[in-house]
Amino acid sequence: MPRLLYLITLVFFSASTFALDKSDVGTYGVLTKDQTSIGSVITISRSANKWDFYMKMKENGLWAQSSCEGGCELKASGIKNTHRMFSKEFLEEFTPDCINNKAMAFCRLKSEKYEDAYLMVALTTSEAIAMPLVKLSDIPKDDEALKEDE
Repeated sequence: MPRLLYLITLVFFSASTFALDKSDVGTYGVLTKDQTSIGSVITISRSANKWDFYMKMKENGLWAQSSCEGGCELKASGIKNTHRMFSKEFLEEFTPDCINNKAMAFCRLKSEKYEDAYLMVALTTSEAIAMPLVKLSDIPKDDEALKEDE
């Protein structure tokens, strides 16, 4: 029994060590795989114990909340979703901490070899599509960050 309690404690503290936190709040530019801007900006914020995701397109200049038909609340990604988003080889090199709804995920990646990185992952197709992000500002919905990204 003490061994089981030890394992449960270890799993709990390991998971919470990499949890997304207030340092992840901010405005991010969406990049292509070759690290060039696609002209979209997202923002992640946290209020009242829930995460919020907004996207702003340069075309119309409006912030739109992530929307889908039901199941849109962002929650910590479980093992099943993590394995759906990332290959076994990827998970051997990176430790992702993600929040997701049924349409998308926002992830911080940790690695012993690299600096922390961020991804947005589209989950609406049979294969998850990851898009790199660059943090532009620690301020959610930072319109000045969008101007700097042009």
